[in-house]
Amino acid sequence: MPDRAAAGLPWRLIATVMTGTLLNPLNSSMISVALLGAAADLQVDIPTATWLVSSFYLVGATGMPLAGRLADLYGPRRIFRGGLLIVLLASVLAAQAPTFGALLVWRVVQAFGSAAPSPAGQAMFRAESGSARPPTHALGALSIANNVSAALGPVIGGLVVSFGGWPAIFWINVPVSLAGLVMAWCWLPPDNRADKRPDSHGHSSARAAIPLTPSLILRELDLPGVGFFALTVVGLLAFLLSVARAPEWLLLGVAVLAGVALVRRELGHPRPFLDIRFLARNPRLVRVYLSFAAVSLVFYGAFFGLPLWLQQTRHFEAATVGLVVLPISGVAVLLTPVAARMIVRYGIRPTLLVGGLALLTGVLLQLWLDVATPLPTLIGITAVIGIASAFNNLGLQAALYQYAPAQWMGTASGQFQTFRYIGATLCTALLGFVFAGTATTDGLHILALALGPIAVLVILASLRIDRP
Repeated sequence: MPDRAAAGLPWRLIATVMTGTLLNPLNSSMISVALLGAAADLQVDIPTATWLVSSFYLVGATGMPLAGRLADLYGPRRIFRGGLLIVLLASVLAAQAPTFGALLVWRVVQAFGSAAPSPAGQAMFRAESGSARPPTHALGALSIANNVSAALGPVIGGLVVSFGGWPAIFWINVPVSLAGLVMAWCWLPPDNRADKRPDSHGHSSARAAIPLTPSLILRELDLPGVGFFALTVVGLLAFLLSVARAPEWLLLGVAVLAGVALVRRELGHPRPFLDIRFLARNPRLVRVYLSFAAVSLVFYGAFFGLPLWLQQTRHFEAATVGLVVLPISGVAVLLTPVAARMIVRYGIRPTLLVGGLALLTGVLLQLWLDVATPLPTLIGITAVIGIASAFNNLGLQAALYQYAPAQWMGTASGQFQTFRYIGATLCTALLGFVFAGTATTDGLHILALALGPIAVLVILASLRIDRP
């Protein structure tokens, strides 16, 4: 059966959105090869330099839903181009930062800019397709682009750093951002001139278009709600990041108090940033969010846990570790088109079931790993995890597309990505507990036993995916 929704999306739109969304995974992974050089040049220690990594994830966790909200309110094309322009300017300034403080500031600004294209692109896909049926080929193309970008980030970063030092990882954003801006200017569809903002009941009303002004942002955006949401998410994630060393209970307290204030604020606001009443009425969308957090937790457990064990217990060289981990991204890229066809022919539920079973299999296989496990077996296990990544990521994106209201597609897409960051941060805290400084074989087995039940919950959740 043909994928009519995908067929209705022009390739120029898909290519432009792909170009814009490359920037976030590329910059989240390239930084790994530039930390040592930046720390030495700017005279900071390595723990301080790692804020260039943590800040990017923390900003992304709050920046994506905010960018999605802006795209829903003021038009995805406008926000898409604005995000690329922010990345362009922040990258130029970051490459010339005279101090670590300045570099961190521009890294944060860059993170916010790179968070915009993904939710804005999803909103454009939904608006152009005019259907709740997922455009699986378009979503699959974005998934492939993001996997390739994340996998090649350290490779590209290593090449440019060897020639131009750590600033080169910021200069590489300039041609990508410029290409995206030109493509966006020429090929993206104009924003709908009707103002179709949803109210607190999920309805939208057509009104005359009004310009984007600071007073309009203050009135419509629910900035207190945005602030409470940011404090809740950042406080929670920062607390989880501190658990392995010494839990910062003050951060948890801030997150709880901000969460309470968020609920009170949003329940009484006519156009809330986080519509709690709507989420309570739409448990399927909440289930998609939670499933993505769970999938991310299990996935990153293997993605980060196995390399640590291979280096600290098996004493593999970095190049060998890269070879072992490569199938996670490589297999995901190869099988994403298969997952797309499966969604079109059989639906979302079977696709997520395959992904959940592969995820559980990959976790359980880690129970048999020891210091004598041959290299082909290790590569086979990471290939299984790559299968899980392909089917779970695309299946959950399709479910999000199906369950989120059209006028909220940008916001829902941004919130969806926030749960990926939550899952990844939970994984970081779990790794700190289990490995306690050294990635032993026993610790790897304990990690698998901890992640196994979560993978089972992912399978059970996939069985509850139903028709829209």
